[in-house]
Amino acid sequence: MQCIAAKTDDEDLAALNSLKDTWDNIPPRWMGSDPCGDNWEGIGCNNPRVISIILTSMGVAGTLSTDITILSELQILDLSYNKDLRGSLPSSIGDLKNLTSLILVGCSFSGQIPDSIGSLQQLVFLRINSNNFSGQIPPSIGRLSKLYWLDLADNQLTGPIPVSDEISSGLDMLVQTKHFHLEHNLLSGTIPNKLFSSNMELIHVFFEDNKLTGIIPSTLGLVLTLRVVRFDRNILSGSVPSNLDDLARVKTLFLSNNNLTGLMPDLTGMNLLSYLDLSNNTFNASDVPSWFSTLQSLNTLMMENTQLQGVVPSDLFSLSRLQTLYSSQLQLVDLQNNFITDFTERGAPDNVDFIYYVYLEAFLMQSFNLNQLPVDSVSLHNPRKNSLEYLEQPHLQGSEIFGPYVFIAHPYQNFSESNNSESSKPTSIGIIIGAAVGGFVILILLLVAGAYAYHRKRSAEIANQQNPSVHLEMNRSNGGIPDLKEARRFSFQELSECTNNFSEANIIGSGGFEKFVDVAMRCVEESGDARPTMNEVVKKIEKILLPADQNSNAGSPSS
Repeated sequence: MQCIAAKTDDEDLAALNSLKDTWDNIPPRWMGSDPCGDNWEGIGCNNPRVISIILTSMGVAGTLSTDITILSELQILDLSYNKDLRGSLPSSIGDLKNLTSLILVGCSFSGQIPDSIGSLQQLVFLRINSNNFSGQIPPSIGRLSKLYWLDLADNQLTGPIPVSDEISSGLDMLVQTKHFHLEHNLLSGTIPNKLFSSNMELIHVFFEDNKLTGIIPSTLGLVLTLRVVRFDRNILSGSVPSNLDDLARVKTLFLSNNNLTGLMPDLTGMNLLSYLDLSNNTFNASDVPSWFSTLQSLNTLMMENTQLQGVVPSDLFSLSRLQTLYSSQLQLVDLQNNFITDFTERGAPDNVDFIYYVYLEAFLMQSFNLNQLPVDSVSLHNPRKNSLEYLEQPHLQGSEIFGPYVFIAHPYQNFSESNNSESSKPTSIGIIIGAAVGGFVILILLLVAGAYAYHRKRSAEIANQQNPSVHLEMNRSNGGIPDLKEARRFSFQELSECTNNFSEANIIGSGGFEKFVDVAMRCVEESGDARPTMNEVVKKIEKILLPADQNSNAGSPSS
């Protein structure tokens, strides 16, 4: 029996040809008369019916024709990151009854979101963020009972957040939805108390950077599944609901840059909280809360301009906290623009390797003597006014405290199979080239540095053989092994006195490498204009190597 290649449904073929005629920069392999049989790029079929269109980052330009709705079996429509796709979303989009994913991230669609979108009863992912949509959020979205991810962020949406009533649906009906992403819009009005309820399964609530007013609804504290909550950069007022302490699973809480008043909230029950930002609100003046030190998972505390006063509790920097500092625990404490009067610190164990920066503003003190801090556990660098930071060494490790902020669109078939991460954005060609060139340059720098180090070592060995005065004195009692003494240790006070308070005039030299790194870092700049040419790199390497070589008797390292 002869096998015949599947033929595309006639109506589906007509719809795809219409898109082909409407769009510019169509995929290069949209060739042949049978999209399913000829394997058109980005087109998925089940027998003769088209079930998916996935054309992310393809440079497609034009508008979305109403003919798209002819594809009645379409389940996935993903046209993300095609900046030249513009125009409105056709109201007939609601006719795609089998659609499970509508993903149009990072395009240039505009106009109102059609109310017919509420007819897509099978929809699981609705991601139309980072466009130019305007108008109000359609209340009909509340009818999408299977919706898992709602992302309308980074548009120009206005008006209130819709909730249901006797005649209309609203977002409060989305009890199975995990993600509310409404940030970076122009939403106004209050946050309805009805929006949240105890039967919701939300894990992310992102409402930041809008124009929302009124209070934070107490019903928010009923959604016990929440992990990340962001209401920062709005015009919210009133006190923080006391039952927010019940959100024991929350890891990240942003309430900063509002007009919140009343008592500083007690968040003792948020045992998993790792990032807390209450900065720039008008809370009642209060002592630094003792519950700061009870949050064992906390690594970032932002409390700038919150009317705190008094003494920073020593428990915040307790011995147990210092012991876990190297494993990415407490990383940043910002208490600037408050009324902190004093700070006490316990000594740190010798086996903890960290740099401890202390910057305090003391409004109620005429001066604050940094030398009063314990020098056995503190290394002070570039003291600045108005902040208190606690940083680990050698560098900060990124912690997964935010979770999946964004849902990356489906990778385009045969175009990008590696861009699966939920926390990454599409990588531009410039970044790829920069990373590749930078990696090559770093490899060259390492090879040059290694060869140079070996060259200097050999030169030093030859010099030592020619100059007997540099030989170590042998101890006959230990079989001729060099008798090495322990290196002299100097206290902080001794170093300060000997160097005239670490004056730059007393610097006698600095390392040539933390320079190699500078060159390497320039080579991986995102912008091509910021990256040096290979000729410049070679000259910089020669300049780095030349001064060191001039002070030795060795030959030129360029050989």
